[in-house]
Amino acid sequence: MEPDLIASHWPLDLQAAFTEPPKPIDFVLPGLPVGCVGALVSPGGAGKSMLALQLAMQIAGGPDWLELGKLEQGAVLYLPAEDPLPVLHHRLFALGQNLDAGQRAALEHDLRLIPLQGTSPNLLDSQWLEVIALWAEGVRLIVIDTLRRFHDTTRTWQVP
Repeated sequence: MEPDLIASHWPLDLQAAFTEPPKPIDFVLPGLPVGCVGALVSPGGAGKSMLALQLAMQIAGGPDWLELGKLEQGAVLYLPAEDPLPVLHHRLFALGQNLDAGQRAALEHDLRLIPLQGTSPNLLDSQWLEVIALWAEGVRLIVIDTLRRFHDTTRTWQVP
C-alpha cells in the first residue's frame, strides 16, 4: 500500500461527530452534494445531453426550465465529446431564444463549454487530467458528456 494513502486516512473523531453540529450540505443539484460524482444514465437518444446542458445553464445563471427550484449559481464546465459543433450550435441557438439579456450575460461569463468531439479525451491520462483541472478551476459543476468518450485507451491522442 502506498505510504501517502495510509498517511491521509485517519479514524473519524466520533466525539466531535456526536457533539458538534454539522455544516449544512451544499447541494449542486438535488441529492448531489458538492465534491461528489453523479451519473445520468439512459439509452442513447433519450435526451441526456440536452438535459445536462439545461442543468449546466441553470447553474451558470440561466432559467429554471426543468422546474428544480432555486439552485446555487456558479461557473460550470461542460465538456461534450460526442456531439459535433453543428449539433451544439443548434441546441444553444434554440435555448438562447428563451434567454433574457441578464441570463445571456451570466451564461457568457459562467458557462465554459469546450467541444471535444474528435479528440478522444482520456481521464486515465495525466495530461488530460491536468488540462481538465485547469479548465475546471473555480467551477461548481463539471459535465462530462458522455463518459464513454472520456476513457478510450485504444487510441492515443495529444491534448489540444
